Amino acid sequence: MSRIERKTKMGYEVTTCSRCGGTGHYSYCQAHGTTCFKCGGTGVVLSKRGHATREYFENLTSIPAHEVKVGMKMRDYQWLIVEKIEPDTLNEGCIIIETEKCRHHVSMNCPVRIINDNDHFQTCLQQARDYQEKLTKTGKLMKRYEKELMS
Repeated sequence: MSRIERKTKMGYEVTTCSRCGGTGHYSYCQAHGTTCFKCGGTGVVLSKRGHATREYFENLTSIPAHEVKVGMKMRDYQWLIVEKIEPDTLNEGCIIIETEKCRHHVSMNCPVRIINDNDHFQTCLQQARDYQEKLTKTGKLMKRYEKELMS
């Protein structure tokens, strides 16, 4: 069993990669050399607690696409500012969300990751970190906190 070593920049708990033993290297292939495919060469992967925390943070920062407003920061491969929103005339029930770099054709209820400002980001991140402290090693909420979260 691997032990918890550290946390990511976001504060998600990580553990040593079980495939490469933390070296970041595994068997050789011509396309990628000896890079371990499980950890991407970093030597660490999210623990079960870290994975549950990341999922919780993503849920905190997600809203249905029809609630997105111009000026909000939307997560794609990076945080991009929403510049324009219009109905998708070719696909009923869909909208087009245009950012500074691309156009997204999404269904009205599709979850979209949004950050209003840095304070909102930090608040959500702190809530996720607090949530992580209430999880067991298996990524499940500790029994003593279940009632607190339900209310």
